[in-house]
Amino acid sequence: MRNFLTEKRCFDELILLEKEWGNFEQAAKVARLKPDPVLEADLLHMGGLHRESSLIILWHPKQLLLLDEICGEFVEAAKISNEDEHSIEATLSRIWYVFFGSLWACGRRAWPLKDFKHKAELLDDVKSYVMDHPDSQDSDLVHTEIHVLSDEEICVSHMWKYLRETPRERSLRIHFCISRRILDVHLGSNCSVYVCIETRIEDETIKHLEGDLVENIVSVEGLMYFWNYWKEMICELIN
Repeated sequence: MRNFLTEKRCFDELILLEKEWGNFEQAAKVARLKPDPVLEADLLHMGGLHRESSLIILWHPKQLLLLDEICGEFVEAAKISNEDEHSIEATLSRIWYVFFGSLWACGRRAWPLKDFKHKAELLDDVKSYVMDHPDSQDSDLVHTEIHVLSDEEICVSHMWKYLRETPRERSLRIHFCISRRILDVHLGSNCSVYVCIETRIEDETIKHLEGDLVENIVSVEGLMYFWNYWKEMICELIN
């Protein structure tokens, strides 16, 4: 029955069939073929895959626009599918909403990060995780995410500390935001004059740059290093 309906591209009928069988994850895969991201997210939610459901909503531009500009209810959207609002899953969901909303508020350029409706409220909800789980291994990471995504000023030494102490696999957001902010500091200084951005900085060079960064000092070498770091990371993301 599944093969027949798939071959005939009767996706609506197949989704109903999978729902009757209780195969919500399989039904979501069929919804992806239509494609219908809203239905896909709803089916994942029915199947108990709450985190995956939230990510589908976040990654789909039309749904993001609907949440941000039409409904204006990021707070409610962030709470969807999270039975425990103080769990790490709920916290990471809120962080994703803050990140996307800060980058792509309607009608504005993606950088630098900006305010949007309910951003402060969402960050306050995220802070509740740190307060409720002071000894959790995730609390330091969440605290760093809050600082990075907020409107607070961050000195170069603190940004460098975040970059060095946060593995990229734990938070690509931190590396994305912090490396760009460090690069912006360098680009806004006099060291940006007459610099060849194709010149590569070897790993050994960063050792002596670290002393300058800790002292909030920018340099031509630092500009070259972070330009290459940013460029390679963005090319990797695009690929």
